[in-house]
Amino acid sequence: MNAFLVPLWASLLDASPVMLGMAVSAVSILPIFFSISSGALIDRFGSVRVLRFCATFMMLILPLYPLLPAIGALICLQFFYGLAQSMAWICAQASIVKMDKLAGAYAHTKSF
Repeated sequence: MNAFLVPLWASLLDASPVMLGMAVSAVSILPIFFSISSGALIDRFGSVRVLRFCATFMMLILPLYPLLPAIGALICLQFFYGLAQSMAWICAQASIVKMDKLAGAYAHTKSF
């Protein structure tokens, strides 16, 4: 839903096509740089605790989109929303694998 609404919100902010593209692609930037650190964080604190934190963070960040009507704020919010979304997805996958008794042999099948 975020991928559908962000371009519409950016167009309402009269963003140029370059800024619109930056707003849409900003979701993917921080997960690229912090994926290994995110995995270490999940291993240290547990997937359920980090998943709760990421879900709470995403719920708290969503009302900020209309409260900060500027393209720079939209890009910044997209950075952090993308990181939290990526970490939540990794936590969900780790939780599913931990619940499975045969996780070691079939862990690769739980990704898609």
